[in-house]
Amino acid sequence: MKYLRIPITVVTVALLLSGCITVPAPQPAPQEPAVQEVVQAPPAATQAAPVVVVVTATPDTTSNTASNTSAGCSDSAELGNVDPPDGAKIGGGKDFKMTWELFNTGTCTWDSNYIFVFMGGEQMASLTEVKPLSENTIPPGSSLTIFITMRSPAESGDYIGYWSWANSKGNGDPVPVTMGGGASGTVYVRIIVP
Repeated sequence: MKYLRIPITVVTVALLLSGCITVPAPQPAPQEPAVQEVVQAPPAATQAAPVVVVVTATPDTTSNTASNTSAGCSDSAELGNVDPPDGAKIGGGKDFKMTWELFNTGTCTWDSNYIFVFMGGEQMASLTEVKPLSENTIPPGSSLTIFITMRSPAESGDYIGYWSWANSKGNGDPVPVTMGGGASGTVYVRIIVP
């Protein structure tokens, strides 16, 4: 009987221990960390906003006007879409994208000799001169869209800045721009800071 007790004790201890031992549950496969979009804070309101110019050219395939960059061509443009519209309300010290669409209504092809120049008023962009056509040309009957990142003044008020589309070759005369029934050498951005 003495020898029978040892195997029963060993079996009892083994059974008790087997109840205490747990097999770990299978763990789910590790997942890749979620991708977070990094958003940079806008520059301080005291700094001028950088100028960003994007050019899109839309050719007029119905026009039969010959493109001519020789001395005998004439320059003219018509103002198309403007965004934000005249007198838009923009908070103080806020960046905004100013958009001008110009249609080439003359007989000259616009090329790298043409510049967009700040003429006066409130300068809301960091540069005063932009050459948007370093690689493209805009023949007569086509349009040019220029986007410039600007920053509204910090204080409340009614602000206007004048810009000109000009041929820098020769005397740099502004291209006459027709807008609202009249011709002018300048286009403008006018905003209201509440």
